[in-house]
Amino acid sequence: MHNVNCEISFYPLSCFRFWFRLALWPLRTVRRKLRDWEVLVNPGVKAAVFWLVILFSAFLLWQVVRNSPNQQTTPEISYSEFLSQVEAGNVARVTIANSQVDGTYRDNRSFRVTAPTAQEGMLQTLRQKNVEVWFRDAARGDWPSWLLNLAPLVLLAALWFFMLRQMKSRQVQTQTDAMTPGSDSRWPGK
Repeated sequence: MHNVNCEISFYPLSCFRFWFRLALWPLRTVRRKLRDWEVLVNPGVKAAVFWLVILFSAFLLWQVVRNSPNQQTTPEISYSEFLSQVEAGNVARVTIANSQVDGTYRDNRSFRVTAPTAQEGMLQTLRQKNVEVWFRDAARGDWPSWLLNLAPLVLLAALWFFMLRQMKSRQVQTQTDAMTPGSDSRWPGK
């Protein structure tokens, strides 16, 4: 039917078409299976699955909002106050990510400060005062947190797609019901 050998193919797009159709074959199979599943599944089960997806999406969204870093729990201080606290020996530990410095006082209170880009003098002062210094890559994005953050959006998009399909199938059903013979309301005798 289609020539698989791309080098000797007469039509340059035939190879592309073949591989494109081959790549879409699993999607077509899944779509057919879903169509068959919709016929076999009870509407009550569909509604239950629908509400379970909504509840699961709400739970994931709540988890993302609950676990998001809250900026107000860590007070931000000025750079000069930070340096005076380091000189006084009140700072125990700092974590530096680019120009963002998150730190902990000796009494376990936390703070946040924005440091200048040239940090050699600050690092030397921290070393002299025996402050534990940690560096963190600010651009680090681990994939589980990305998946957790995207999961509610993906579930809501799937829910939206499901609802559109249901509306379309109901619309088609009402159109076919209206077109059946004997259902024309303009003729009372029929």
